[in-house]
Amino acid sequence: FLLVAKSPYLVTRPLIIDKGATLSIQAGFVIRFKAGDNSLVVREGAIQAFGTAARPITMTSANSSPRPGDYTSAIRFEGSGQQPSVLKHIRIEYAATALYVKEGNPEISHAFIARNLQSALECVGKSAPKISYSTLTEHPNNAAVICSGRAQPTLYRNNIVKNAWGVINHSSLPLEARENWWGAAQPDEALFLGAVEYKPFLKQPEPDAVGK
Repeated sequence: FLLVAKSPYLVTRPLIIDKGATLSIQAGFVIRFKAGDNSLVVREGAIQAFGTAARPITMTSANSSPRPGDYTSAIRFEGSGQQPSVLKHIRIEYAATALYVKEGNPEISHAFIARNLQSALECVGKSAPKISYSTLTEHPNNAAVICSGRAQPTLYRNNIVKNAWGVINHSSLPLEARENWWGAAQPDEALFLGAVEYKPFLKQPEPDAVGK
């Protein structure tokens, strides 16, 4: 259990969550990642991270002058024996890819994910994460969401803005992205590469999504 009284926590090497363990993170906790190949890695376990609007959980670079790509990922979901993971009211910045999901179906809501080198969310394999009421922004080098394999993420009621692309889907399955705000009342079709179901879309920002 990561208690806010012991915050911030410095990650200097990959932290593996395995053998049925659950990492619980208290509201207001700050996790800083040293530069390099560092992540929280979920294999045979789960993360339960319940921040609040007033006290979000923050995952960011440990550098005094942080830059996108300072560390690999905040969280990597890799194992086939995962338990249900929930991330609520979290902020993730300055990773290469904020959330990498190879296995499992974590639920992410009310997140602010910004200024990562490549993307906010990358889904591969048969993963099926759900992300809702969140803001994914400022990924100028790639898409907010990237998918491949047979990944089937669900995006719902998010504000997905100021990215090079909204979604790039290399998956063999359509990506469910209806009812999101893409930065304009009529989003540019160039924001979507591959099979992306984005209609109908929101015509104004989602007020319950986390902003800056």
